[in-house]
Amino acid sequence: MTGACPVFRARPGGPAGAHGTRRTGSMPVPEPPSRRQVDPAVPGLLPGAAGRAAHALVCRALVRQAAEVLAVAHIPLMPLKGVLLAGWVYDVPGERIGTDVDLLVPPALFEAALDALRRAGYAAASNPSCPYEATLWTSWTPVATDLHRSLFAPGRYRLPAEAVFARGRPDRDRYGAPVVLPDPLDAVAHAVGHAASDHMPETADRAARDVERLAMRCRLDPARTAAHLDTCGLGRATRYVLGPGARGGAFAREVLARLRPDPVGDLLAGAARALASRVDPGSLWGRGAGLLTNDSLARSAALAARVAFGRRTG
Repeated sequence: MTGACPVFRARPGGPAGAHGTRRTGSMPVPEPPSRRQVDPAVPGLLPGAAGRAAHALVCRALVRQAAEVLAVAHIPLMPLKGVLLAGWVYDVPGERIGTDVDLLVPPALFEAALDALRRAGYAAASNPSCPYEATLWTSWTPVATDLHRSLFAPGRYRLPAEAVFARGRPDRDRYGAPVVLPDPLDAVAHAVGHAASDHMPETADRAARDVERLAMRCRLDPARTAAHLDTCGLGRATRYVLGPGARGGAFAREVLARLRPDPVGDLLAGAARALASRVDPGSLWGRGAGLLTNDSLARSAALAARVAFGRRTG
C-alpha cells in the first residue's frame, strides 16, 4: 500500500456476512486489522525462509499478470514498495516481504486500468475513505493487489505520480512483462514518505533499512538525495524516518547533514517519533503524529481537516 489507507481485505468467494465483515457491492469486506501489525500474517504463507521465498515468487507473478493485462490497454504500470525492492536491492528471495502487491498507474488512467483488470477477471473493492486506491484479487492466490493512482494522500508532500513516471525507466526483464521502474531517488522519497505517513516506528525502521539498501545498490550521492527529499517536501519526514532513534546507517547520517536547515522540523520530527512510539497509530493522537512531518503548517492544517472528517491521511 501507498500511505496508510486501512487495508480492507476480502477473498473472492468468501462467506457472505461473516463475522467482522461488511459488504462492498456483492463482496464481503473484513474490517481493517490493527495498524500496529506492520507485517501481519500473509494469507497462505508457509513458515520459514522457504515460505517467504515462495511468497516473493507469488508477488512477482502478480506484477507480471497485471502488467500483461495493462500493456494490452497501453497503460504503464510501476511496482512499489516490497515487491519493487525485494528483487532490486535485497539479495535473498523473501528478505523484503510485503503483505500485498502495490502497483501505481498514472492518475488519468486509473479508472481505465481498473476496468481492464476487472475485464481480465480480477475482483475489486474500493474504500470510500481512500479513493486513491483499489484492492484487487485473482482466483489463484489470496494475496491482494493494491492499485494506486497516487503515491500519497492529497496534501501530503510533493511527489506527483506523473513526475515519477516521467523520471522512470521502462523495463521488460525484471518481471517478465513491461513495467516502469522508478528512479532510485524517487524510490527513496516514497519509502520515507510512506513511513512518515504510517507514523509507526516499526515502519520507519524498515524504511531506514530500505534507504540504506537503495543507497548501496544504486550508489546514491547523499547530497543529491537530500536535495531531492527537500524538493519533494520530505525534509521533516526524512528527519522522522532517519533521525535520532532510527536504525539508519552512515548514508542516513550524511543525508540528514545535507538537508536544508529546519530547526522547527527537527523538533517536530522528534515529537512525532516520540508520540508514535507511545500511542496507537489508529488513534487521533497517533494520526496526529503523522501530521507533524509535513513540510508546512498549511499542509498540516489541510490534513488535520481530513482527519477530522474521517479521511485517511497516508
